Amino acid sequence: METVELSKNQQKKLAKMANKQKDKEQVSKQNIQSAEDYYLHRKATVDKTYPNFVTSLSLQEFRDKYSNLENGEFSEEREDIMGRVITVREASSKLTFFDLQNGLEKLQCIFNLHYYFGENPREIISSIKRGDIIGVKQGIPHRTPRGELSIIIQNVQVVSPCLYILPDTVLADPDVRFRKRYLDFICNPSLIQTFIDRNKIKQFIRNYLDTRGYIDVETPMLCLQPSGANARPFKAYHNDSGQDVFLRIAPEIPLKMLISGGFNKVYDMNTCFRNEGADLTHNPSFTTIELYEVGKNFDYLISMIENIFTGLSNLIRGSLNFEYNGHQINMSAPFLKIDAVPYLEKLISEKLGRKTNIPLIDNLENTIFLKDLCDELQVKTLAPFTLARLIDSLIAEYIEPLSFDRPVLICGHPRCLSPLAKPINDTEITLRTELFIAGKEYCNGYEELVNPFIQEENFRKQAENKDIDDEIVPTDHEFVKCLEYGNYPMIGLGIGIDRLCMLLTNNTNIQEVLLFPLMKGT
Repeated sequence: METVELSKNQQKKLAKMANKQKDKEQVSKQNIQSAEDYYLHRKATVDKTYPNFVTSLSLQEFRDKYSNLENGEFSEEREDIMGRVITVREASSKLTFFDLQNGLEKLQCIFNLHYYFGENPREIISSIKRGDIIGVKQGIPHRTPRGELSIIIQNVQVVSPCLYILPDTVLADPDVRFRKRYLDFICNPSLIQTFIDRNKIKQFIRNYLDTRGYIDVETPMLCLQPSGANARPFKAYHNDSGQDVFLRIAPEIPLKMLISGGFNKVYDMNTCFRNEGADLTHNPSFTTIELYEVGKNFDYLISMIENIFTGLSNLIRGSLNFEYNGHQINMSAPFLKIDAVPYLEKLISEKLGRKTNIPLIDNLENTIFLKDLCDELQVKTLAPFTLARLIDSLIAEYIEPLSFDRPVLICGHPRCLSPLAKPINDTEITLRTELFIAGKEYCNGYEELVNPFIQEENFRKQAENKDIDDEIVPTDHEFVKCLEYGNYPMIGLGIGIDRLCMLLTNNTNIQEVLLFPLMKGT
């Protein structure tokens, strides 16, 4: 091998780079060692009693109660408060400032030797470290001359010590954040607001339905067979009965059975499970609400969707106009409604220069024709190539992008795409709508199919594709039997809570709106 001689300058540069790398490695080793030493030292020396501490006020309640204190004013009342120490600022041996945090709220605590009446004040104060949860006893509410609402410590105890060195910056690594959610919220407390808003969203929907006479019900999480939607289920085994069971993929079928039994208005807000991949808008477990109401029609369903989404926009965003993922969204009602099949047929005919009808009868000939049409249009399609999936690909290509500046209600889905929805006058088009905003689906609603003859036929046609599409669930014969007993005409609506929270809290990753998202590995 030919040797290459380096100039003196090059040698010096390489040596300098090597020394820098050694310095970095040494600093890293020192940090690791100091963190380990800190943990071992604290573990050996902290008070291990972990006492209970009863508060008179939370930090938020303290701020609300004493918000009217004037600069320099002391209150005559005394309060017991608790929080996590996030900063320690020692001004002198007689004066130390602590910032306490609990959730979104922070409060300054002042240790002044003049006011402290507990034993061993310097020893107690010096033992308090960043991250410790402390309780302030009989604290004096005070607003400093500079206007900072504070509490003066008269007595204090460490309620729960933090044995580790807290990160001194916000956590940024998603893998660390989502695996250690408790640490994420300690270091990034502003994220808690997302889950306060999530709670508001759920409360709004519940209140909307409760005030209209709906009954909140709980349907089974464990099912003898998957039903209600097409998806791969999670499978488990029930030891006592000796049979396979499945985590539910949707609560639709049991809710409709309740309607048949005499419940006029029902809803179930809870978790569903689908054994699929995770990405920015999907998680294997997710929260939905499904609702059903007797004696209403498709127009009523549309108005309900508009009322819920505009109400939530005003509540969480404070406006019907807001930005999401780089798009300016106008949530004003009425939403744009598009009949899917006529729209696609007109658009495709214009693109190809010839009249083209979308085939709606699910058979091999029509499936081949539509696959060739998608290829000609260069529309992205993924196996398995069923008629339903190919039509869905066309909707995704040409209609869903229209929702990037305003909500779009896609209506009139073909029957092969909607086996549980009511056909329009025995045609191949159904009374179904999907709401899309910023290119993503947020809800799905039908006038529900209650005709057992059509329902059984839809299930049969769907089952013919089971060999090539493993997401198709088995025919639910008990549901067909329920319809044969007679069921009421009704509307149904399902809303994905997680994706809705993403939209309204301005998050583009579903993990940000889940308290404990599923992570790979340990």
